[in-house]
Amino acid sequence: MVGFNNDRAVYNQSAGTTTISSNLMTIAAGGSGSIGVANISGGTFTSTFGLSSGIMVGERGAGTLNVSGTAAITVTTNAGLTIGPVASQTGWNGTLNLNGVRSQRAAWREASGPARPG
Repeated sequence: MVGFNNDRAVYNQSAGTTTISSNLMTIAAGGSGSIGVANISGGTFTSTFGLSSGIMVGERGAGTLNVSGTAAITVTTNAGLTIGPVASQTGWNGTLNLNGVRSQRAAWREASGPARPG
């Protein structure tokens, strides 16, 4: 989690390998006052847990994912790359910035149900 329960947090990755093998990366969750920013500009980020893998940006709160440079992100099954919550929640705002990144293949999911930013 990056920014949980109304706190503020920043995750920076410019090289190396990060692998999440249990659960998913959530950027801003747990309360509408949560603020999370993840900056991935290099290296490899992978989320592959079979039951709930992926990256969720702005589950509850303000989440931003910035991808740039030579970063390689792989998410498999389940959530993929999700902007906003998958359930009916309010108080969220998710932003994805792809800065000079070439996408080979992408699966995107938008918030479902009556959830709306704000």
